[in-house]
Amino acid sequence: MRGNVGVSRLRVSYVDTRIHEKVRDIGLPGAFVSRLHHPEPVRDLPVTLPFEMPGRREDREDDVEWRFWSAVTGDGRLRPPASRPEADKLFQSRVPLRHQAVLTSALDTPRLEAFLHPFGWVLLATADVIWQRPVSLEEAAIALDSLQEDPAEVTLGGAQHPATLATATAKAAEALSQRLADDDPWARLPAYRLVSVIDGKIDVAPTNLMPQRNSVVHQTLHQLSCGGPVLTKPQDCFVARYDSSGYFNWDTSDLVYMLDRGAAVVLQQAVAWRPSAKAESTSGRHRRLALLLTYLSANAGLVRSKSRDGVLRDWAKDCASRLARLYGPEEAAADYWGLEARSYMCRTGAIDAIESTRGASLHEKHQSPRRYP
Repeated sequence: MRGNVGVSRLRVSYVDTRIHEKVRDIGLPGAFVSRLHHPEPVRDLPVTLPFEMPGRREDREDDVEWRFWSAVTGDGRLRPPASRPEADKLFQSRVPLRHQAVLTSALDTPRLEAFLHPFGWVLLATADVIWQRPVSLEEAAIALDSLQEDPAEVTLGGAQHPATLATATAKAAEALSQRLADDDPWARLPAYRLVSVIDGKIDVAPTNLMPQRNSVVHQTLHQLSCGGPVLTKPQDCFVARYDSSGYFNWDTSDLVYMLDRGAAVVLQQAVAWRPSAKAESTSGRHRRLALLLTYLSANAGLVRSKSRDGVLRDWAKDCASRLARLYGPEEAAADYWGLEARSYMCRTGAIDAIESTRGASLHEKHQSPRRYP
């Protein structure tokens, strides 16, 4: 750990997924491709393409959207489709439609998004906790556990639903299921929580050690990641990064801790040097990882649903192949993806379903570091 972390702004996101076999209006490929080509409302819900962020320029978030979906589609010239064939390519890459719902909360800048697929939806709720004077990472974790239970409200399709920040995605997902589905959802996956230190103060120390087992930092990141009473070994939860030598290695300036129910991120160098850090911004990294979680959750949810429907079964096989490619990851995208996708799929148990659907085991193209420092 490079130094003590003082937190001024903490960002938290929740990801919740519902998979359905019978989706109204957009459940057939042709209907979904038509919406990608011309994003007309779905059951009176306005939709956009997910890489179009009208009116949002905070921390160049629109650029984060474009870069993420460009990486997913492999299209460095990503744009709104000018023809049906172009829209079909987006569909083949499992690019969703995006609906902006409303989340009302006492926390700062709350928002709620729904990513619509022809086989279900992923809800993403995000809000910030702000302190006028920096607090310790441990104090921030305790405060978040309390504040996420404060009253909030979800507005979707003109209807209001009482909620809390922690339950907002579940409330919105249920409302969408009632509005857009003709069947009960496949057994819901637990909501996933992502927490990042967006702003604060780090007293940089002359050390380059990763957090040690049972250390305060280890315990706090475990709590922020919704971990249980038993601490996971650091080497099993900290995510390795691609370094300049062409290998995955531990990076003390880029701490990402991932478990089965949540993840916590502390970009120590970006926090310490912000806004002069040349690397990815703290808010940009949070957004990119949140989008990755929505994409993984949707694809893994379909694969794990074991649908008996012919079309969905074919889509599940395709999704399994896509997730297998992210598992590596491919060398050209290693520095961008890191091992976050692999960690999520391993920790949430999606690997078994992916291998079963593909009929083949996954082979790691890049090995994690063998020894934890």
